[in-house]
Amino acid sequence: MAKIIIPDGNNDKKQVRVDNVITDLNGTLIDGGPLFDKAASKVLTDTYGIKLLPDSIWGDFFKYIKENNIKGDVNKLFSEYVITRYALKDGKGQTVSAAKFGKQQDRELEKLFTTIGYQPGAGEFLRDFRQVGDQMALVTNSSPEQIEMLKANPVLNKVFPFSNFDKIITGDKAQGYETALGVLDPRGKRMAFEDDVKGIKPAIASRTKTEKELPICAVNVKPKDKEEVGKLADHMVKTHADIEIER
Repeated sequence: MAKIIIPDGNNDKKQVRVDNVITDLNGTLIDGGPLFDKAASKVLTDTYGIKLLPDSIWGDFFKYIKENNIKGDVNKLFSEYVITRYALKDGKGQTVSAAKFGKQQDRELEKLFTTIGYQPGAGEFLRDFRQVGDQMALVTNSSPEQIEMLKANPVLNKVFPFSNFDKIITGDKAQGYETALGVLDPRGKRMAFEDDVKGIKPAIASRTKTEKELPICAVNVKPKDKEEVGKLADHMVKTHADIEIER
């Protein structure tokens, strides 16, 4: 059993018992968003000759699926979105498949992922909790192939190797949380860590559906999202470095 000490925003600290941690990846543990945008832009520019691109292709995509209430495998949906938006064709004039574009993007991501590090205090938090806590699960929209790239990252491995997670669940986030709640020790107290609304909502939905307790701590929240996140999360801290862990 571990005790997590969280600042409550009023110059006080709240002590919470936590046995099992469930954490998001992109935005929460690593700042992977800009790399996904960079990889997609490079593929579109170098392979398909598309020059005029938005500042954040992935940002536009998330806005699109939110407005249209589209759910599913985020990586596959993104590929389909880009292919349709830019009418991508191969050398034979055939529409590019989602699988092909996904592989092209992953090749660029693999180069970018070699040097990415943890968000401030995130790796140390995982390392310290691993020593005193019980179980740890990673729930992410990233694909299994992308997780393998990060497992090979020496910068991450130096602080906390991904192999130290008890469970890594990829794909649809809502299903991922339900799976994590099903495999973690039901006797233990859990806490989820997310950085934005699109991650927090599936966590809330899963605890409602499973009727299992799952308080949520928001971390690394962007200024523009703080008000909305504050209404949904049970706790909110600036970075993992603000959290203390005691046995």
